[in-house]
Amino acid sequence: ALNTAVADILQQMYEELKDVPEGEIETALKQLLREKLSAHRRILFNGNGYTDEWVEEAARRGLDNLRSVPEAMPRWISEKSLSLFERHHILTREEMMSRYEILLENYSKTIHIESLTMQDMVRKDFTAGIVAYMKDLTQEACQKKTLLPDCACTTEESILKRLDQAAGEMLKACETLASDTKEAEQIDDLLTCAQFYQDTILPDMEELRRIVDGAEYLIPDQYLPYPTYAEILFSLR
Repeated sequence: ALNTAVADILQQMYEELKDVPEGEIETALKQLLREKLSAHRRILFNGNGYTDEWVEEAARRGLDNLRSVPEAMPRWISEKSLSLFERHHILTREEMMSRYEILLENYSKTIHIESLTMQDMVRKDFTAGIVAYMKDLTQEACQKKTLLPDCACTTEESILKRLDQAAGEMLKACETLASDTKEAEQIDDLLTCAQFYQDTILPDMEELRRIVDGAEYLIPDQYLPYPTYAEILFSLR
């Protein structure tokens, strides 16, 4: 895409300069370059293009910041893009539309699979771990109370309250994710579907992840049905 865009601009510059007499070509070229730089000065940036600094500066300059596939793909099939690739015999309109549909479908399917996997992990794996730990913690607190009636069991009660709250939030978030995912399955339009996954399903997943991460921090490793990041990265077993 970048090479085609550059080729197109060079072709335009050639058309403007091809009839210039040889003795005037250097002057005409400098004038053309000055015009191009003046017209497109707002896209030039010599800082780090991967930082928030450039994001803020680009917005100030009125430049687009297309951060996702659903945001970018409509530009792929704009008349400007279609004519560009056709003009240089790179891709036909049919081939452009085919790629548009395939990329959007792959985007939605990937997030759909991730959503179903996440729901499965939470319901079948993490829920069992949090319930098992709360059960053992409750038994431990009850045994302490039996042995020492005046024992406050502050630690156990604090953890139980936090885990109980997290379990309720987790159930609600998982149900929301499941409901929204089913709604996404009913959307036929590819772009609308991809936008729904971007704007609704991904935030649902991020919220569920936030809740699970908070609860996971309180649960000993032996209650988790999967290895922690520390075990994956540093375990020698």
